[in-house]
Amino acid sequence: MDLKQIESIFWVVQLGSVTAAARKLNTTQPNISQRIHALERELHTSLFSRNATKLVPTAAGREFFNHSARVLRAVAEMERNFGTGPVRPVLLRLGATDMICLLCLGPIVNNLIRDDAELILDI
Repeated sequence: MDLKQIESIFWVVQLGSVTAAARKLNTTQPNISQRIHALERELHTSLFSRNATKLVPTAAGREFFNHSARVLRAVAEMERNFGTGPVRPVLLRLGATDMICLLCLGPIVNNLIRDDAELILDI
C-alpha cells in the first residue's frame, strides 16, 4: 500500500468518479484504475462495487475512505510542519502580445514571483 493508492481511493470516493480523481491527481484514468485494482488485490477485498455507470464504495471502501482521509490530513500537516524537501525551481513559459505585456503582465508577474520565489519566468 502506498500514498498514491490511498490518494486515489480518497479522491474517487470524494469526487465520485475515476475520471475526476485522475484530473485532480494530474494523472490518467487507467493509472487510477490500476492503483485501485492493485490495492484491492493486496487487501483481498473489493473497495468498490462496479456497475455500468460508476463505482460505488463497498462497506470496506467507505471504511478505507475514512482512514485515507485521516492519513492525508496527517501527511498535509507533516508537509506544513516539516516542508516537502528541497524546493525545485519551476519554469513557466508565457507568450503574450506587446499590448498585454504593457498593460497587465507586470502586476501578474510581480504576484507570481512574490508568491513563488522558486519560479523562473520565460516570457
